Amino acid sequence: MAIYRKKFENGRKIEQATYDNNNNLKENFEGYAIVRDKFDEKGRLLEESYYNKNDQPTEQRGYSKVVYLYDDNAKTKTITYYKKDGSILKTEQN
Repeated sequence: MAIYRKKFENGRKIEQATYDNNNNLKENFEGYAIVRDKFDEKGRLLEESYYNKNDQPTEQRGYSKVVYLYDDNAKTKTITYYKKDGSILKTEQN
């Protein structure tokens, strides 16, 4: 059984962690224990990062972090995917 705990800031989820029954971090079925989100002052998602049960970066679907950049009209301009070593996996232009 898994226990999920979420942290919120300004009404937005900034972290979700998965724990076992003994209150230890546990990797979920997708292979990560923690996901952390960062938002800008307008509430737009800027970054989503994945961590293992030791709170170290881990890859989920081949990437460890996603960074979103927006244009002046608040539309997604680019989405960049990073590996856990910090190198860029790919960038999508919108």
